[in-house]
Order: sequence, then C-alpha cells, then structure tokens
Amino acid sequence: MASAAIVLALGATAFVGAPAFAEEVSTQSAPLDDSGYEEFVDEVIATDDAINSIAQDGAGNVVVRADLAQLDAAAQAELDAYENLVVIDDQPIQALAANDIVGGAGYAIDGASVCSFGFSAWSPSGTPAIITAGHCGTAGQRVDRTQPQRDDAAYYPNSSPGAAFWSDAAGRSVGTFAFSQWGGPGGTAGANGDVTSVDVAAINVTNSALRLRPAVTDWTTEASGDLSASTIPVTAVGEARVGDSIVRSGRTSGMHSGTVLEVKSWTKVCEQVTPVPTGCHWVYGFRTDAVSLPGDSGGPFMRGTTALGVLSGGGGGTSFAADLKAGLAVTGGYTLQLAVAAPAVTSTSAQAAEADQVSGTGEPGATLIVDQAGVITEIPIAADGTWSFPAPDAGTAAYTLSVERGFDVSDAVVFQ
Repeated sequence: MASAAIVLALGATAFVGAPAFAEEVSTQSAPLDDSGYEEFVDEVIATDDAINSIAQDGAGNVVVRADLAQLDAAAQAELDAYENLVVIDDQPIQALAANDIVGGAGYAIDGASVCSFGFSAWSPSGTPAIITAGHCGTAGQRVDRTQPQRDDAAYYPNSSPGAAFWSDAAGRSVGTFAFSQWGGPGGTAGANGDVTSVDVAAINVTNSALRLRPAVTDWTTEASGDLSASTIPVTAVGEARVGDSIVRSGRTSGMHSGTVLEVKSWTKVCEQVTPVPTGCHWVYGFRTDAVSLPGDSGGPFMRGTTALGVLSGGGGGTSFAADLKAGLAVTGGYTLQLAVAAPAVTSTSAQAAEADQVSGTGEPGATLIVDQAGVITEIPIAADGTWSFPAPDAGTAAYTLSVERGFDVSDAVVFQ
C-alpha cells in the first residue's frame, strides 16, 4: 500500500560527489521554479531507468522515487549531490483500473452465472481473499472478473447487451471459492433461530497481479472501467439497526440507498419462488427497502464506512442481507480488509531536533512501523493515539512510517 514516504531530514546533510548534470545547476539545490524544474526533471529521469517518479513535496524539496536495488551507484551519487533532494525506495505505480478489486464489482462463476464481490478480505494466513454470498458458488469453482462497462449496472435501469469478461487476459482470473455456506453447515437448509444459518463465501485470490482495496464502488466511474476511482472506504464491521441509512452495491443495479426495516431476521431465501418455493435455505440477516436485482447477490451493504452484510436475496424495491458478523464467524478465520489511516507527524523538524523525539498520532492500539533503509522498528501506538521515537541524527538515512493493524497496513506520508 505504500505510496508516499515519511522522510525525516533533521539538520543539514553532508553530500558528496559531483552530478553529471551539475553544470546546468548554479547551486547544489535542485531547482523548484517551473522552467528550471521541468528541465531538471527531464535530466533526472534520463539518468537511470530505475527512477520511476520525481515530484515536489511542497516544503522546498524534490522527491525522487526509484528501485534502489536497481539504481546505479553513479546515478545515486549524482542525486545525493543535491541538498534538497530526497531519494525514496519505491516501485512504479500501476494503473488502478488494471488491477484494483473493490466491493460491488461483478464476477462470473465458472464462466456462467454472475454475482457481485462483497468485501476485500484476508484468509486465516493473511493472503488476499474476497467475501461474497454462499449461494453464488461452491468450493473449487473458478472466479473471473467481468467488464464494468458491460455489466448491467452501466445500463441501469435497462439491461446490458451482454456481460463480458475482463478484456486483459492476465487480469481476468481472480481465484477460486475456498469456502461456501448457504443455510446450515454441510449444505443443509439451516434453521429458524440458528445464527449459523448464513449465506457467505470466501474466494481465495490467486492472481498476484490483482490488488484488493478495502473499499466499495459507488458505480459512478464504470465508463472508464475503473470502479476503484470512486469508492467508500471500509473501516469497521458492525451490525444493522432498525432505521439505519444504508447503501448497497452490485453489478446489476449499481449503488442504491435505503433504510433498514427489520433486524435479527431469519428468512427463507429460495432458488425459485414461483409457482412453488424450491431450494430454500434459512438465512440470518436484516431486511431493507434498497433496490436489488439478480446478479447483485454477494454485494456489500454499508452504514457509512461500516460493513454490515452481503446481499442474499430480494428483488425490485426490497433486499435481504446476510449478517456479516454471523457469516464471518463460520468461515474458519477469514477477516475483512479494513482501511487504516496513515500516521500523522505532529512535531516539526525543529521541534523534533530540540526534543530529540519524533512524535505523532495514529490509530490507538495499532503499531507504528518505522523503516530506515530496511531496518524495521515497531512502536506500539498508545491508547490515546500518540507515538514517539528518538529523533535521528542529522544526515541519517530517510525514515518511512506506516501504521499496521493485523494484516492491514496504511499508506505513508511525506514529512520534512
């Protein structure tokens, strides 16, 4: 999840070496004005193919991102000659539309029926997974992505001329169903009054090219093919309450809002309801008045940024959601991926140098990860959300800070 990095450059830094392009720079400071900066950018990018980004941080510094394992020593020396230039070890950014998976997006099961992803998740061992509805598939079935531009939600309230698989073959495959339960354990119909009567499944993601995000799409950016461009973050797992304002998302009808009408409900969800109900299973969950249609199954229900359930059944102006907490409890240890706020540094460079401490805030009870040139230090974040660690000496290598909670890791920020 790394994006930016926190760089603590306290005091002056002694740099050595003369850059190949130093003749065009009047001082040992990288230019920041538009004309000089643009020329400088061209020269830096051309220095080494390992350099993948150059930018300004707004505090008078130029930030260069490069794959340091591939960066030539001579190029490193050239960059080090600039007192206001910071080099960050980082990889190129990948296009979001090509590899990001979010809740509410569509998928196909064994190349046939379609459903919707619920929530990005972790397997018990910490590998990427997705939570959806159990009636969508059974263990071992293949899961492939569909094109948002061809899903029904892109044409709602009309139907799509026909669903299509993801256009890029490398990004089409997602993985396989690893766990599925609709009704009671072992494929039974379940029972009224039994909270283990659920509708939940876990998909193990085996395509390493895909990146799961703890977010739910609002289906406003399907034309671009990038459903991750407009999302609601998922920060917690909760239980529905009567009167809650909710939204749900799915590949057939898109995102719709509604109100929770009934909770702690056991409802028969059937494969067919007319002329005679058949293939029925009891499911524990809650009822809402949000619009839902076939193919939306498995999609997420949210109250604000709190995950509540996945679509089990409904149609038209009603929808029944399987309770998420009850569902997760029977999966054998699958958990949701949750968005974690990046750490905030509250001490300025001068304050940190004077107090010999770098301080800031983060999620209470989580862990601050301090990375200095590959040396990792873990610092517990206090119950009041504060953290601190000894300030580095002037001229030491850059620090990268992030917050870790379980398998979830935050983005990073830049601090000078």
